[in-house]
Amino acid sequence: MKAALQSGGLAALLGLTVACGAAEPSPQHEGPVPDLAGAHLECVYATPGHLGGLDEALAEGMQARLLGPDGALLATLTPDAAGRFSASHEAAAGEALTLEVGDAQVSFRVRDPAEALAAAVMPSLGGVGAVPNDLIVAGPAADSHGVVVRSGDNAVSPLDLGTGLSGAPLGVRLPAVEGPHGPVPAAPWFVTALDAAGTRVAVSAAGQDRVYVVDLGRGEVVRTLPAPGPVTLDQPFTLPRPADVDGDGTPEAEVSAFSPRNPQPLAVVQGRLLVAYASVVEPDRGGATGQVLLPAVVASFDLAALDAPPTVRVLEYLNPQELRDDGAGAALLTCSGAFRIQGVRAVTPGAVLRLDPVTLEVLAERAFEDLLPTTAMTAGGAIWAGSLARGQVVRIRFEDEGTTTLTLNALPVDSVFRLIALPCGLIGAPSFNTDRLHVIDPRTGTLDPAPFSGPLQVGAGGEVFEGLQVAALRPGRAGVDFVGPDLFVLSGIAARVTPVELRKVLGP
Repeated sequence: MKAALQSGGLAALLGLTVACGAAEPSPQHEGPVPDLAGAHLECVYATPGHLGGLDEALAEGMQARLLGPDGALLATLTPDAAGRFSASHEAAAGEALTLEVGDAQVSFRVRDPAEALAAAVMPSLGGVGAVPNDLIVAGPAADSHGVVVRSGDNAVSPLDLGTGLSGAPLGVRLPAVEGPHGPVPAAPWFVTALDAAGTRVAVSAAGQDRVYVVDLGRGEVVRTLPAPGPVTLDQPFTLPRPADVDGDGTPEAEVSAFSPRNPQPLAVVQGRLLVAYASVVEPDRGGATGQVLLPAVVASFDLAALDAPPTVRVLEYLNPQELRDDGAGAALLTCSGAFRIQGVRAVTPGAVLRLDPVTLEVLAERAFEDLLPTTAMTAGGAIWAGSLARGQVVRIRFEDEGTTTLTLNALPVDSVFRLIALPCGLIGAPSFNTDRLHVIDPRTGTLDPAPFSGPLQVGAGGEVFEGLQVAALRPGRAGVDFVGPDLFVLSGIAARVTPVELRKVLGP
Protein backbone atom coordinates (compact mmCIF):
# COMPACT_ATOMS: atom_id res chain seq x y z
CA MET A 1 0.00 0.00 0.00
CA LYS A 2 0.99 3.61 -0.43
CA ALA A 3 0.15 4.70 3.10
CA ALA A 4 3.77 4.97 4.22
CA LEU A 5 4.61 7.19 1.26
CA GLN A 6 1.50 9.34 1.03
CA SER A 7 0.44 12.37 2.95
CA GLY A 8 1.67 12.59 6.54
CA GLY A 9 3.20 9.12 6.38
CA LEU A 10 6.05 10.21 4.15
CA ALA A 11 6.63 13.38 6.14
CA ALA A 12 6.94 11.35 9.34
CA LEU A 13 9.17 8.82 7.63
CA LEU A 14 11.66 11.45 6.49
CA GLY A 15 11.30 13.72 9.52
CA LEU A 16 10.13 16.71 7.47
CA THR A 17 7.81 19.61 8.20
CA VAL A 18 5.31 21.39 5.99
CA ALA A 19 5.68 25.04 4.99
CA CYS A 20 2.78 27.39 5.58
CA GLY A 21 1.61 29.31 2.50
CA ALA A 22 1.28 33.07 2.49
CA ALA A 23 -1.71 34.95 1.09
CA GLU A 24 -1.68 35.03 -2.70
CA PRO A 25 -3.24 37.49 -5.15
CA SER A 26 -6.42 36.70 -7.04
CA PRO A 27 -5.72 34.95 -10.36
CA GLN A 28 -6.21 36.59 -13.73
CA HIS A 29 -7.63 34.03 -16.16
CA GLU A 30 -7.06 33.91 -19.89
CA GLY A 31 -10.02 34.94 -22.07
CA PRO A 32 -12.02 32.81 -24.52
CA VAL A 33 -10.68 31.74 -27.91
CA PRO A 34 -12.52 31.04 -31.17
CA ASP A 35 -13.91 27.58 -31.76
CA LEU A 36 -12.66 26.79 -35.25
CA ALA A 37 -13.56 23.59 -37.09
CA GLY A 38 -10.46 21.42 -37.47
CA ALA A 39 -8.34 23.59 -35.19
CA HIS A 40 -7.48 23.24 -31.52
CA LEU A 41 -5.96 26.63 -30.89
CA GLU A 42 -5.34 25.75 -27.24
CA CYS A 43 -2.59 23.47 -28.57
CA VAL A 44 -0.67 26.29 -30.26
CA TYR A 45 2.16 28.07 -28.45
CA ALA A 46 4.50 30.96 -29.24
CA THR A 47 7.83 31.46 -27.50
CA PRO A 48 10.59 33.86 -28.56
CA GLY A 49 11.82 32.66 -31.95
CA HIS A 50 9.41 29.75 -32.28
CA LEU A 51 5.73 29.03 -32.87
CA GLY A 52 4.49 25.46 -32.73
CA GLY A 53 1.36 23.37 -32.65
CA LEU A 54 0.98 20.09 -30.76
CA ASP A 55 -1.36 17.16 -31.40
CA GLU A 56 -4.53 18.17 -33.26
CA ALA A 57 -3.60 21.85 -33.30
CA LEU A 58 -4.68 21.82 -36.97
CA ALA A 59 -6.35 19.05 -38.91
CA GLU A 60 -4.15 17.17 -41.37
CA GLY A 61 -4.01 19.00 -44.70
CA MET A 62 -5.29 22.28 -43.23
CA GLN A 63 -3.03 25.22 -44.08
CA ALA A 64 -2.51 28.29 -41.94
CA ARG A 65 -0.52 31.47 -42.43
CA LEU A 66 1.70 32.98 -39.76
CA LEU A 67 1.80 36.78 -39.76
CA GLY A 68 4.28 38.88 -37.82
CA PRO A 69 3.53 41.87 -35.53
CA ASP A 70 3.59 44.13 -38.60
CA GLY A 71 1.23 41.86 -40.56
CA ALA A 72 3.94 40.51 -42.86
CA LEU A 73 3.70 36.86 -43.89
CA LEU A 74 6.31 34.85 -41.97
CA ALA A 75 5.41 31.28 -42.95
CA THR A 76 2.79 29.01 -44.43
CA LEU A 77 2.07 26.16 -42.03
CA THR A 78 1.06 22.63 -43.06
CA PRO A 79 0.45 20.22 -40.16
CA ASP A 80 1.61 16.62 -40.13
CA ALA A 81 -0.63 13.59 -39.62
CA ALA A 82 -0.89 14.33 -35.88
CA GLY A 83 -1.85 17.95 -36.45
CA ARG A 84 1.55 19.33 -35.42
CA PHE A 85 3.53 22.11 -37.07
CA SER A 86 6.51 24.35 -36.36
CA ALA A 87 7.79 27.71 -37.60
CA SER A 88 10.46 30.27 -36.73
CA HIS A 89 9.82 33.97 -36.18
CA GLU A 90 11.62 37.05 -34.86
CA ALA A 91 8.98 38.44 -32.51
CA ALA A 92 10.03 39.07 -28.92
CA ALA A 93 8.22 38.12 -25.72
CA GLY A 94 5.15 40.31 -25.26
CA GLU A 95 4.61 40.88 -28.97
CA ALA A 96 1.73 39.31 -30.87
CA LEU A 97 1.73 36.98 -33.84
CA THR A 98 -1.33 36.25 -35.95
CA LEU A 99 -2.40 32.83 -37.12
CA GLU A 100 -4.65 33.03 -40.15
CA VAL A 101 -6.80 29.90 -40.53
CA GLY A 102 -9.23 30.17 -43.42
CA ASP A 103 -11.22 33.36 -42.89
CA ALA A 104 -10.35 33.55 -39.20
CA GLN A 105 -7.44 35.39 -37.65
CA VAL A 106 -6.30 34.63 -34.10
CA SER A 107 -3.70 36.62 -32.19
CA PHE A 108 -1.04 34.70 -30.24
CA ARG A 109 1.00 36.30 -27.50
CA VAL A 110 4.69 35.47 -27.54
CA ARG A 111 5.41 34.26 -24.02
CA ASP A 112 8.62 33.94 -22.08
CA PRO A 113 8.56 30.23 -21.08
CA ALA A 114 9.71 30.72 -17.48
CA GLU A 115 7.21 33.52 -16.86
CA ALA A 116 4.40 31.51 -18.46
CA LEU A 117 5.12 28.46 -16.31
CA ALA A 118 5.11 30.56 -13.15
CA ALA A 119 1.88 32.33 -14.11
CA ALA A 120 0.09 29.05 -14.90
CA VAL A 121 0.03 27.95 -11.23
CA MET A 122 -2.87 29.69 -9.49
CA PRO A 123 -3.46 30.42 -5.78
CA SER A 124 -4.46 27.36 -3.74
CA LEU A 125 -8.14 26.62 -3.17
CA GLY A 126 -7.32 26.06 0.49
CA GLY A 127 -7.27 23.05 2.76
CA VAL A 128 -9.18 19.88 1.91
CA GLY A 129 -9.20 18.08 5.26
CA ALA A 130 -7.13 15.33 6.82
CA VAL A 131 -5.00 12.91 4.77
CA PRO A 132 -6.43 13.44 1.28
CA ASN A 133 -5.81 10.37 -0.89
CA ASP A 134 -7.56 10.98 -4.19
CA LEU A 135 -8.97 13.72 -6.40
CA ILE A 136 -11.00 13.54 -9.61
CA VAL A 137 -12.77 16.15 -11.71
CA ALA A 138 -16.14 14.99 -13.01
CA GLY A 139 -19.24 16.24 -14.77
CA PRO A 140 -19.74 18.15 -18.03
CA ALA A 141 -17.25 20.86 -18.98
CA ALA A 142 -19.57 23.77 -18.22
CA ASP A 143 -20.58 22.37 -14.83
CA SER A 144 -17.68 20.18 -13.71
CA HIS A 145 -16.67 19.79 -10.09
CA GLY A 146 -14.01 18.04 -8.09
CA VAL A 147 -14.40 15.09 -5.76
CA VAL A 148 -11.84 14.63 -3.00
CA VAL A 149 -11.37 11.57 -0.76
CA ARG A 150 -9.86 11.99 2.71
CA SER A 151 -8.94 8.93 4.72
CA GLY A 152 -8.17 11.05 7.79
CA ASP A 153 -11.78 12.28 7.84
CA ASN A 154 -13.34 9.05 6.50
CA ALA A 155 -15.17 11.26 4.03
CA VAL A 156 -15.73 12.01 0.37
CA SER A 157 -16.67 15.55 -0.65
CA PRO A 158 -17.61 17.57 -3.72
CA LEU A 159 -15.03 20.28 -4.42
CA ASP A 160 -16.05 23.60 -5.96
CA LEU A 161 -13.43 24.36 -8.62
CA GLY A 162 -13.54 28.05 -7.74
CA THR A 163 -13.82 28.07 -3.96
CA GLY A 164 -12.63 24.64 -2.79
CA LEU A 165 -14.50 23.02 0.10
CA SER A 166 -16.10 26.28 1.24
CA GLY A 167 -19.63 25.64 2.47
CA ALA A 168 -19.37 21.84 2.35
CA PRO A 169 -16.17 20.80 4.11
CA LEU A 170 -17.51 17.48 5.34
CA GLY A 171 -19.32 16.02 2.36
CA VAL A 172 -20.38 12.44 3.05
CA ARG A 173 -18.89 10.76 6.11
CA LEU A 174 -18.46 7.04 5.53
CA PRO A 175 -19.73 4.79 8.31
CA ALA A 176 -17.53 2.90 10.74
CA VAL A 177 -18.12 -0.82 11.17
CA GLU A 178 -17.77 -2.83 14.33
CA GLY A 179 -14.62 -4.92 14.51
CA PRO A 180 -13.21 -7.32 17.13
CA HIS A 181 -11.47 -4.43 18.89
CA GLY A 182 -14.00 -1.66 18.37
CA PRO A 183 -15.17 0.55 15.48
CA VAL A 184 -13.12 0.26 12.27
CA PRO A 185 -12.86 3.41 10.11
CA ALA A 186 -13.45 3.23 6.37
CA ALA A 187 -10.00 4.57 5.37
CA PRO A 188 -11.32 5.66 1.95
CA TRP A 189 -8.63 5.40 -0.72
CA PHE A 190 -9.75 5.94 -4.33
CA VAL A 191 -12.86 7.34 -6.03
CA THR A 192 -14.36 6.99 -9.50
CA ALA A 193 -17.45 8.58 -11.05
CA LEU A 194 -20.34 6.28 -11.97
CA ASP A 195 -22.46 8.73 -13.99
CA ALA A 196 -21.95 11.54 -16.49
CA ALA A 197 -22.91 14.19 -13.94
CA GLY A 198 -20.21 13.01 -11.52
CA THR A 199 -22.60 13.00 -8.56
CA ARG A 200 -22.74 9.23 -8.07
CA VAL A 201 -19.32 7.85 -7.17
CA ALA A 202 -17.72 4.65 -5.92
CA VAL A 203 -15.19 4.86 -3.10
CA SER A 204 -12.89 2.05 -1.98
CA ALA A 205 -12.87 1.66 1.81
CA ALA A 206 -9.46 0.04 2.34
CA GLY A 207 -10.01 -0.31 6.08
CA GLN A 208 -13.30 -2.18 5.82
CA ASP A 209 -12.90 -4.52 2.84
CA ARG A 210 -15.79 -2.94 0.92
CA VAL A 211 -16.71 -0.34 -1.68
CA TYR A 212 -19.27 2.37 -1.00
CA VAL A 213 -21.49 3.88 -3.69
CA VAL A 214 -22.13 7.49 -2.67
CA ASP A 215 -24.71 9.93 -4.04
CA LEU A 216 -23.09 13.33 -3.51
CA GLY A 217 -26.28 15.14 -4.50
CA ARG A 218 -28.28 13.34 -1.81
CA GLY A 219 -25.34 13.37 0.59
CA GLU A 220 -25.53 9.71 1.53
CA VAL A 221 -24.22 6.21 0.93
CA VAL A 222 -26.71 4.43 -1.33
CA ARG A 223 -25.08 1.02 -1.74
CA THR A 224 -22.35 -1.14 -0.22
CA LEU A 225 -20.39 -3.66 -2.27
CA PRO A 226 -18.71 -6.25 -0.05
CA ALA A 227 -15.46 -7.92 -1.01
CA PRO A 228 -15.89 -11.12 -3.04
CA GLY A 229 -15.99 -14.40 -1.18
CA PRO A 230 -12.97 -16.63 -0.52
CA VAL A 231 -10.73 -17.43 -3.47
CA THR A 232 -8.88 -20.70 -3.93
CA LEU A 233 -5.35 -20.69 -5.34
CA ASP A 234 -4.13 -23.12 -7.98
CA GLN A 235 -0.97 -23.60 -5.91
CA PRO A 236 -0.22 -22.74 -2.27
CA PHE A 237 1.21 -19.26 -1.76
CA THR A 238 4.26 -19.13 0.52
CA LEU A 239 4.39 -16.14 2.86
CA PRO A 240 7.69 -14.27 3.33
CA ARG A 241 7.35 -14.97 7.05
CA PRO A 242 4.72 -16.82 9.09
CA ALA A 243 1.65 -14.65 9.68
CA ASP A 244 -1.93 -15.10 10.83
CA VAL A 245 -3.90 -14.89 7.60
CA ASP A 246 -7.27 -16.25 8.71
CA GLY A 247 -7.42 -14.55 12.11
CA ASP A 248 -7.46 -17.72 14.19
CA GLY A 249 -4.40 -16.70 16.20
CA THR A 250 -2.08 -19.23 14.56
CA PRO A 251 0.53 -18.00 12.04
CA GLU A 252 0.54 -19.78 8.69
CA ALA A 253 3.58 -20.35 6.50
CA GLU A 254 1.50 -20.70 3.32
CA VAL A 255 -2.11 -20.33 2.21
CA SER A 256 -4.25 -22.15 -0.32
CA ALA A 257 -7.36 -19.97 0.03
CA PHE A 258 -8.16 -16.57 1.49
CA SER A 259 -10.80 -13.84 1.58
CA PRO A 260 -9.76 -10.71 -0.37
CA ARG A 261 -9.58 -7.50 1.61
CA ASN A 262 -8.24 -3.95 1.52
CA PRO A 263 -9.68 -2.61 -1.75
CA GLN A 264 -7.42 0.07 -3.21
CA PRO A 265 -7.73 1.15 -6.88
CA LEU A 266 -11.01 1.13 -8.75
CA ALA A 267 -12.17 2.33 -12.17
CA VAL A 268 -15.07 2.14 -14.58
CA VAL A 269 -14.24 0.46 -17.90
CA GLN A 270 -16.78 -0.64 -20.52
CA GLY A 271 -19.73 -0.52 -18.14
CA ARG A 272 -17.90 -2.50 -15.45
CA LEU A 273 -16.73 -1.31 -12.05
CA LEU A 274 -13.30 -2.86 -11.47
CA VAL A 275 -11.89 -3.08 -7.95
CA ALA A 276 -8.48 -4.46 -6.93
CA TYR A 277 -7.80 -5.86 -3.43
CA ALA A 278 -4.35 -5.73 -1.81
CA SER A 279 -5.06 -8.12 1.11
CA VAL A 280 -2.45 -6.78 3.52
CA VAL A 281 -1.68 -9.29 6.28
CA GLU A 282 1.12 -7.42 8.08
CA PRO A 283 2.88 -4.11 7.46
CA ASP A 284 6.62 -3.78 6.97
CA ARG A 285 8.41 -4.41 10.27
CA GLY A 286 11.75 -3.11 9.07
CA GLY A 287 13.24 -6.46 8.11
CA ALA A 288 14.34 -7.83 4.77
CA THR A 289 10.94 -9.39 3.98
CA GLY A 290 9.00 -6.12 3.93
CA GLN A 291 5.22 -6.39 3.98
CA VAL A 292 3.23 -9.59 4.14
CA LEU A 293 0.75 -9.43 1.28
CA LEU A 294 -1.45 -11.95 -0.48
CA PRO A 295 -1.83 -12.11 -4.27
CA ALA A 296 -3.79 -9.26 -5.82
CA VAL A 297 -7.45 -10.00 -6.54
CA VAL A 298 -9.52 -8.08 -9.08
CA ALA A 299 -13.32 -8.03 -9.09
CA SER A 300 -15.47 -6.84 -12.02
CA PHE A 301 -18.98 -5.64 -11.11
CA ASP A 302 -21.64 -5.06 -13.77
CA LEU A 303 -22.79 -1.45 -13.31
CA ALA A 304 -26.21 -2.39 -14.69
CA ALA A 305 -26.59 -5.17 -12.10
CA LEU A 306 -24.53 -4.34 -9.02
CA ASP A 307 -26.37 -6.94 -6.96
CA ALA A 308 -25.03 -9.73 -9.16
CA PRO A 309 -21.86 -11.53 -8.02
CA PRO A 310 -18.75 -10.02 -9.61
CA THR A 311 -16.30 -11.80 -11.87
CA VAL A 312 -13.14 -12.45 -9.84
CA ARG A 313 -9.55 -13.19 -10.82
CA VAL A 314 -6.45 -13.85 -8.71
CA LEU A 315 -3.17 -12.51 -10.09
CA GLU A 316 0.37 -13.64 -9.43
CA TYR A 317 1.53 -10.13 -8.52
CA LEU A 318 1.11 -8.24 -5.24
CA ASN A 319 -0.03 -4.80 -4.11
CA PRO A 320 -2.37 -3.31 -6.77
CA GLN A 321 -1.89 0.44 -7.08
CA GLU A 322 -3.97 1.78 -9.96
CA LEU A 323 -6.73 0.78 -12.38
CA ARG A 324 -7.70 2.81 -15.42
CA ASP A 325 -9.29 2.63 -18.85
CA ASP A 326 -6.60 2.21 -21.51
CA GLY A 327 -8.75 3.96 -24.12
CA ALA A 328 -9.03 0.85 -26.29
CA GLY A 329 -11.61 -1.15 -24.38
CA ALA A 330 -9.29 -2.77 -21.84
CA ALA A 331 -8.14 -1.93 -18.31
CA LEU A 332 -4.60 -1.16 -17.20
CA LEU A 333 -3.62 -2.40 -13.75
CA THR A 334 -0.36 -1.68 -11.94
CA CYS A 335 0.94 -3.85 -9.12
CA SER A 336 3.98 -2.50 -7.29
CA GLY A 337 4.83 -5.79 -5.60
CA ALA A 338 5.83 -5.97 -1.95
CA PHE A 339 8.50 -3.50 -0.84
CA ARG A 340 10.57 -2.44 2.14
CA ILE A 341 9.88 1.00 3.58
CA GLN A 342 13.55 1.54 4.45
CA GLY A 343 15.00 2.97 1.26
CA VAL A 344 11.86 1.88 -0.63
CA ARG A 345 13.20 -1.29 -2.22
CA ALA A 346 11.28 -3.98 -4.09
CA VAL A 347 10.93 -7.38 -2.42
CA THR A 348 8.81 -9.05 -5.12
CA PRO A 349 8.40 -8.17 -8.81
CA GLY A 350 5.84 -5.59 -9.88
CA ALA A 351 3.95 -5.45 -13.14
CA VAL A 352 1.78 -3.51 -15.57
CA LEU A 353 -1.09 -5.63 -16.90
CA ARG A 354 -3.81 -5.17 -19.49
CA LEU A 355 -7.08 -6.90 -18.53
CA ASP A 356 -10.34 -7.65 -20.28
CA PRO A 357 -12.80 -5.66 -18.13
CA VAL A 358 -15.55 -8.32 -18.32
CA THR A 359 -13.68 -11.63 -18.09
CA LEU A 360 -10.57 -10.20 -16.37
CA GLU A 361 -8.43 -12.27 -18.70
CA VAL A 362 -4.83 -11.02 -18.72
CA LEU A 363 -4.37 -9.77 -22.28
CA ALA A 364 -0.77 -8.62 -21.83
CA GLU A 365 1.71 -7.96 -19.04
CA ARG A 366 5.19 -6.65 -18.35
CA ALA A 367 7.00 -7.52 -15.12
CA PHE A 368 9.62 -5.32 -13.41
CA GLU A 369 12.13 -6.40 -10.78
CA ASP A 370 12.68 -3.03 -9.11
CA LEU A 371 10.48 -0.31 -10.68
CA LEU A 372 7.56 -0.70 -8.22
CA PRO A 373 4.95 0.44 -10.78
CA THR A 374 2.31 2.77 -9.38
CA THR A 375 0.60 4.20 -12.44
CA ALA A 376 0.33 3.48 -16.15
CA MET A 377 -1.36 5.01 -19.17
CA THR A 378 -1.42 4.68 -22.94
CA ALA A 379 -0.01 7.55 -25.01
CA GLY A 380 1.88 7.93 -28.25
CA GLY A 381 1.42 4.28 -29.19
CA ALA A 382 3.09 2.95 -26.03
CA ILE A 383 2.54 2.35 -22.32
CA TRP A 384 4.05 4.82 -19.86
CA ALA A 385 4.48 3.77 -16.22
CA GLY A 386 5.59 5.62 -13.08
CA SER A 387 7.51 4.39 -10.05
CA LEU A 388 6.71 4.27 -6.36
CA ALA A 389 10.40 4.26 -5.43
CA ARG A 390 12.01 7.01 -7.52
CA GLY A 391 11.34 9.83 -9.92
CA GLN A 392 11.23 7.75 -13.07
CA VAL A 393 8.78 7.13 -15.89
CA VAL A 394 9.35 4.23 -18.29
CA ARG A 395 8.05 3.70 -21.81
CA ILE A 396 7.21 0.13 -22.80
CA ARG A 397 5.37 -1.91 -25.40
CA PHE A 398 3.77 -5.19 -24.43
CA GLU A 399 4.77 -6.77 -27.73
CA ASP A 400 8.53 -6.37 -27.24
CA GLU A 401 11.11 -6.19 -24.45
CA GLY A 402 12.36 -2.67 -25.06
CA THR A 403 12.20 -0.06 -22.27
CA THR A 404 13.00 3.66 -22.33
CA THR A 405 13.46 5.45 -19.00
CA LEU A 406 12.93 9.17 -18.37
CA THR A 407 14.42 10.35 -15.07
CA LEU A 408 12.61 13.26 -13.43
CA ASN A 409 15.27 13.83 -10.76
CA ALA A 410 18.22 12.20 -9.03
CA LEU A 411 16.63 11.91 -5.57
CA PRO A 412 17.26 8.54 -3.88
CA VAL A 413 13.52 8.28 -3.05
CA ASP A 414 10.62 9.81 -4.93
CA SER A 415 7.20 8.69 -6.16
CA VAL A 416 5.16 9.24 -9.30
CA PHE A 417 1.70 8.38 -8.01
CA ARG A 418 -0.45 9.09 -11.06
CA LEU A 419 0.33 9.93 -14.65
CA ILE A 420 -2.32 12.07 -16.29
CA ALA A 421 -3.30 12.75 -19.89
CA LEU A 422 -2.84 16.46 -20.50
CA PRO A 423 -4.27 18.38 -23.46
CA CYS A 424 -2.60 18.16 -26.87
CA GLY A 425 -1.38 14.58 -26.45
CA LEU A 426 0.96 15.34 -23.54
CA ILE A 427 1.50 13.44 -20.26
CA GLY A 428 1.73 14.99 -16.80
CA ALA A 429 4.09 13.24 -14.37
CA PRO A 430 3.91 14.52 -10.75
CA SER A 431 7.01 14.24 -8.57
CA PHE A 432 5.87 13.82 -4.96
CA ASN A 433 9.10 14.92 -3.29
CA THR A 434 9.89 17.96 -5.47
CA ASP A 435 6.34 19.34 -5.93
CA ARG A 436 6.98 19.49 -9.67
CA LEU A 437 4.59 18.47 -12.42
CA HIS A 438 6.77 17.34 -15.30
CA VAL A 439 5.49 17.22 -18.86
CA ILE A 440 6.30 14.37 -21.24
CA ASP A 441 5.80 14.49 -24.99
CA PRO A 442 5.07 10.82 -25.77
CA ARG A 443 5.46 11.26 -29.54
CA THR A 444 9.07 12.41 -29.20
CA GLY A 445 9.88 10.76 -25.84
CA THR A 446 11.13 14.08 -24.44
CA LEU A 447 10.87 15.44 -20.90
CA ASP A 448 9.71 19.03 -20.34
CA PRO A 449 10.00 20.07 -23.99
CA ALA A 450 9.23 23.57 -25.26
CA PRO A 451 7.16 25.41 -24.25
CA PHE A 452 7.59 23.46 -21.02
CA SER A 453 11.24 24.44 -20.73
CA GLY A 454 11.09 23.38 -17.10
CA PRO A 455 8.45 21.57 -14.99
CA LEU A 456 5.53 23.35 -13.39
CA GLN A 457 6.39 24.09 -9.75
CA VAL A 458 3.27 23.38 -7.67
CA GLY A 459 4.48 23.67 -4.09
CA ALA A 460 7.61 24.50 -2.16
CA GLY A 461 9.81 21.59 -3.24
CA GLY A 462 13.30 21.17 -1.80
CA GLU A 463 13.76 19.77 1.69
CA VAL A 464 10.32 20.98 2.77
CA PHE A 465 7.82 19.66 0.25
CA GLU A 466 4.05 19.54 0.03
CA GLY A 467 3.71 16.13 -1.64
CA LEU A 468 2.52 16.57 -5.21
CA GLN A 469 0.35 13.49 -5.38
CA VAL A 470 -2.49 13.50 -7.91
CA ALA A 471 -3.49 15.77 -10.79
CA ALA A 472 -6.96 15.81 -12.37
CA LEU A 473 -7.89 17.44 -15.67
CA ARG A 474 -11.13 19.29 -16.21
CA PRO A 475 -13.14 17.83 -19.13
CA GLY A 476 -13.60 19.92 -22.25
CA ARG A 477 -11.40 22.38 -24.13
CA ALA A 478 -9.80 25.09 -22.03
CA GLY A 479 -10.67 28.54 -23.32
CA VAL A 480 -13.39 27.18 -25.64
CA ASP A 481 -15.74 25.12 -23.46
CA PHE A 482 -14.76 27.02 -20.30
CA VAL A 483 -12.44 29.79 -19.17
CA GLY A 484 -10.16 29.39 -16.18
CA PRO A 485 -7.98 26.63 -14.73
CA ASP A 486 -8.10 23.26 -16.45
CA LEU A 487 -5.85 21.23 -14.14
CA PHE A 488 -6.21 20.63 -10.39
CA VAL A 489 -3.36 19.28 -8.30
CA LEU A 490 -3.71 17.56 -4.93
CA SER A 491 -0.78 17.96 -2.53
CA GLY A 492 -1.09 15.20 0.06
CA ILE A 493 1.16 16.48 2.82
CA ALA A 494 -0.02 20.09 2.56
CA ALA A 495 -3.61 18.76 2.18
CA ARG A 496 -4.63 21.32 -0.38
CA VAL A 497 -5.70 21.60 -4.02
CA THR A 498 -4.03 24.02 -6.42
CA PRO A 499 -5.55 24.96 -9.79
CA VAL A 500 -3.34 25.32 -12.86
CA GLU A 501 -4.26 27.23 -16.03
CA LEU A 502 -2.30 25.50 -18.74
CA ARG A 503 -3.44 28.06 -21.32
CA LYS A 504 -0.95 30.46 -19.80
CA VAL A 505 1.64 28.19 -21.42
CA LEU A 506 -0.35 26.93 -24.42
CA GLY A 507 -2.93 28.75 -26.47
CA PRO A 508 -3.55 32.37 -27.53
